[in-house]
Amino acid sequence: MAAQPETKSSTRLEKWSLSDVLAFEVAIARDADQPWDQLEKRDREIGEKAAKNGVNGSSNRALLRYWLDCVKKPSAEEDIPPHELFLEAYHLATKLITIVAIILGGSVALEFLRYQGVEPVNVSAFFGLFILLQIFFGLTTFGLFLLPTSNAKQLKFSAGFQLLRPLLLGTAKMLANFSARSLSGAKRQSVLSLAGSIRSSFSLYGLLLRWKLFGSLQVIAIAFNVGALAVMLMVVSFSDRAFGWQTTLDVSAESIHLLIQLVALPWTWLWSEGVGYPSLVDIEGSRIVLKEGIRGLSSSHLVSWWPFLTLGLVVYGLLPRLLFLIWARLKQNKALAMLDFRHASAQRIVERMKFDPIKFETQSHDEGGVERKGAPARTSDETSPVSPSSSASVFISETIWQHKEKDELKTLISSILNIPDEQLKLDQLTLDRIAEPDRIDIENTPEETTFCFVFESWMPPLEETKQLLRKVRKESGSTKMIRILLAGKPAANGAFQNPSSSDLDIWSLTISQLGDPYCQVDPLSE
Repeated sequence: MAAQPETKSSTRLEKWSLSDVLAFEVAIARDADQPWDQLEKRDREIGEKAAKNGVNGSSNRALLRYWLDCVKKPSAEEDIPPHELFLEAYHLATKLITIVAIILGGSVALEFLRYQGVEPVNVSAFFGLFILLQIFFGLTTFGLFLLPTSNAKQLKFSAGFQLLRPLLLGTAKMLANFSARSLSGAKRQSVLSLAGSIRSSFSLYGLLLRWKLFGSLQVIAIAFNVGALAVMLMVVSFSDRAFGWQTTLDVSAESIHLLIQLVALPWTWLWSEGVGYPSLVDIEGSRIVLKEGIRGLSSSHLVSWWPFLTLGLVVYGLLPRLLFLIWARLKQNKALAMLDFRHASAQRIVERMKFDPIKFETQSHDEGGVERKGAPARTSDETSPVSPSSSASVFISETIWQHKEKDELKTLISSILNIPDEQLKLDQLTLDRIAEPDRIDIENTPEETTFCFVFESWMPPLEETKQLLRKVRKESGSTKMIRILLAGKPAANGAFQNPSSSDLDIWSLTISQLGDPYCQVDPLSE
C-alpha cells in the first residue's frame, strides 16, 4: 500500500527539487505496466485525500507533488530508489572528477613553476595559460550562457548556445537508426520509443539539465583553479622562485606594462603598482635574454611577478567560476519553478485524481443481444478536471465520421475533453488530408485551441499519420496539447466499445516515438 504523506500546504507542495522531478518520472515509468482501472482507483483516492487536506487542485505542481508523496515506495520495499541511485552516481562522478581537476590544476601549475636556479619561471607561458586563456573562457561562457537570447544570437559563436541538446539528440537518433537497421519487430519499436522518450525528456527538462550540467562544469573549473592556486602559494611560501618574461617578438617593456595595467585593473584600488603588479622598472629588469642569462638581473625584479600572477588566477580563474556557479544554481531553481506539469503524462494523472468515481455497469442491448461489461458509464454528477483550453479543433477519420451522428460525436468528445460542445469544431479527416497535411489550416487557429484527432484503434498508425502530427506540433507551438482519441469497434447498438489493450499499446508505442510530451493518447468510449 502506498505511503501517505504528512499534511502539507499547497505553497510548500509547489516547491520541487531535481530529486522530486526524477522521482516523478520514475513513478510514471513504474505505472506504465499497471492496469488502468487500478491506477484510476488509486489516483482517485489520492485526489480525494488531497482535497480533504486542502491541497489546491487548480495547481498541477501542488497536486502532483502530493501525488508523488503518496506513490513513493517506502525505503523498505527497495534498497535505493532509482532516482536517488542516479543522483548518488552523478554526485559521486562529479566528486571524483573534481578531485582529478584539483590534482590536474596543481600538477600543471607545478610544471609551469618549475625552477632549478638556471632559468627563471616563464611568466609569459603561465600568464597565457592561467590568465589570458581563462579570460577567453570566461567571456565565451558569458556570451553562450548568460547573455539574453536576443543579444547572444547576434554573436558569431551563438551557434553553440544550444550545442548540448542537438548533440545528444543527434546521438540518440543515430543509435535509434542503427538499431532500426539491425533489429526487427518489437525490439526495433522499443528502441525507437526509447529515442522518442529521450527527445520528450529534453523538451520538458532540457533547460533544467542544461543548468545542472553547467553548474557541475563550474565546480570542476573551480577545483582546477584551487589546485593551481594552492600550488602557487606553497611554491612562493616555501621556496625561492625567480620570475621572468621572454619573447622572440619585437615587444617593448612599455607595451607589456600597459597590458599588465589593464589586466590588473580589478585590484589596483587595493594593491597598486609595485605591490599588486610589477612596475615598468620591474618589467624591464625581469626580461630574460637567453645569451645573457639572469646573472645581471636583480632579485627584487624577478620576484615582483608572483603577486600579479596569483591575483590574476583568483580574479580571472576562481571568482568568475564561483559567480557562474551561483548563477547556475539560481537558473536551475528558476527552471524548476517554471515547470507547469501540463504535459500529457502529468495531465493524465491530474485527470484521474479529479474525476469522481465512475460507475461500471453491465448494459444489455436489444440489437443482436450484445452485452458489454466493464465499460465506463459517465454519470451526471461526475466532475471533470479543469481544462487549460477553451476550444478544440477535432479531426475525425472517415470511418467514424460516417458511422455516427455528428451531434452524438460532439457530445461524447466534449465530455472527454471537458470543453463545451459549442466550442468544438468538427471536421472530417480523409486519407487525402492525412497524406497532404498542408491542406489542414493550423496557423490561423487560436492559441488556446486544442487539436484533437479521432482514429480507429484497430487501424495501426500510418507513417503519414506521424507526419501529420509532426506538422501540427511544428506549426502550433511546443506546448499546445494534442489529444488522440481511439475508438473501439462499434457494438451492435452503434456505441463505441473500449479499445483493446493491445491496440492502445501499439498506438501509445508509436506516438511515443515522436518524442512529443504534449501528445496524449486516450480511449474514445461511451
